[in-house]
Amino acid sequence: MVEKTYPDYKIFLFQRLERDMYKIEEDRKLVWKIAPEVEKIGSWDAQKATTKMYGRTWTAWFAKSLPFQDGPYKFHGLPGLIVKISDDSQSHLFELKAVKNLPKDYDWKTAAEKIAHIQPISLNPERFKKVFKIFRKDPMASTRQMMGSSGVTISWTDENGKVLDPNKQIKSQEENMLEGFKKDNNLLEIDLLK
Repeated sequence: MVEKTYPDYKIFLFQRLERDMYKIEEDRKLVWKIAPEVEKIGSWDAQKATTKMYGRTWTAWFAKSLPFQDGPYKFHGLPGLIVKISDDSQSHLFELKAVKNLPKDYDWKTAAEKIAHIQPISLNPERFKKVFKIFRKDPMASTRQMMGSSGVTISWTDENGKVLDPNKQIKSQEENMLEGFKKDNNLLEIDLLK
């Protein structure tokens, strides 16, 4: 989940890794190269811009008629709303489909309010990258650590109510997660894996 604050354009990524929630303040700056090309994207006349970020080269199309220096995910900083953006491999694409006004009584909740039951751990992007890599290598570390704490008991039961060996369950979950990570190798922020 991404949260942006205005007008200072602070950007926070909220990312859960196993039982911990992290709040990462994005401090990397997007450096855009605005090109002269113009294209119709949906119903908007949009101009092309490119940037390198998150281990990828991105092509964005922004509409000056929508005077917001914002866009999807963490993208922002162009002289108009980003209505389409994709990476050079075309494996990640965001495209605006509609703009509408929210009702005046819309109950807006910040990311912090949505996860109020969890106290996020604040990290900068470099520190989060280290934590992320450790998690990808040992995804059940915090569960094993919690089970080793005095007074903490975790148990699993099957559909018949039979108590299962917690060590086998953790091992099984870890194997499933590691197998999933092998398939999940095209992250939007591919630089997290490098």
